[in-house]
Amino acid sequence: MKNNILTYFLTNTLFLGGGLSLIFKYANHDAYISIILGTLLGVIFLYIIHKFVINKKLSIPIKILYYIYLLSIVFIVLITLSTFISSYYLTKTPSIISCIPLIILAIYSSKNITKISYVAIPLFVISISIIIFKSAILITDIKLSNIYPILSSNIYDLFKATFIYAIFSTTPSILLLNEKVEFKKSLKYYLISSILILITTFILITTLGSLVKTLSYPEYSILRRVKLLNSIENIEGILAITWIFDIFITLSICSNKIKELSNTNSNLLPFILITLIMIIIYFTINTNFHNLIIIYNYHAIILPLISIVLIIFISWFEN
Repeated sequence: MKNNILTYFLTNTLFLGGGLSLIFKYANHDAYISIILGTLLGVIFLYIIHKFVINKKLSIPIKILYYIYLLSIVFIVLITLSTFISSYYLTKTPSIISCIPLIILAIYSSKNITKISYVAIPLFVISISIIIFKSAILITDIKLSNIYPILSSNIYDLFKATFIYAIFSTTPSILLLNEKVEFKKSLKYYLISSILILITTFILITTLGSLVKTLSYPEYSILRRVKLLNSIENIEGILAITWIFDIFITLSICSNKIKELSNTNSNLLPFILITLIMIIIYFTINTNFHNLIIIYNYHAIILPLISIVLIIFISWFEN
């Protein structure tokens, strides 16, 4: 059941940039509390997905809804990827050009879920190692006073942050529809991912304090301060590679599902669709900050809504 390892990457994939920033926006320095509560709620959501969704065969109307969900995930992931790369890595290169190599590589690796899982195994080990390493080197900057006063956030906002975490961390697992995955094994990877996100969040809060909700990519921003052995600088690009792993695996799974839904083994269709989405993003969002803010504010409503409707339809109407 190597496919269960994919849950780790799917749990992470919506938290680069916008996802984590939304939690900080609502919960501020109580974000770690919302992640703890969100993880508990997420376990319930993950169980529902495995119990009522993943093992179902889809009829044509539900396949259309699933397709919409699938392309929505691709849309959000590509916005995150393109914005991140154009802001911090290749600032002078159009995002449509800088993202294409990763898109092609992800599509090429999407022959089947088992192949994606084999690719994911070494990436999982590297990802955890890097996260542990960067957490360790940031410990010295922690100031516990930054978490006080505890529970100072509005209860309603704390609940919103909790719900966002639960939804964002679990609904990407719907991508594993009709795959050989088990709840208990997927739960293990979900909890590993959630614990690492919690550790990262706690470090960010105790290091940045109230500044944490003002930054688009708070973790990357703080990594820019790090010097290895007090002499080696600019290592943030290497330490942030784990985010690219998450997006790469997610795009690979999405590409595989596009082919599966379309009854084709050709990589041409996912390449056309994903590239078309990337072109739309470049001309309507990457070059227009106003549109980016609109997406940032509303994707926490639209994506959960699509996911919940899909879960309800599959669980109620599919055998």
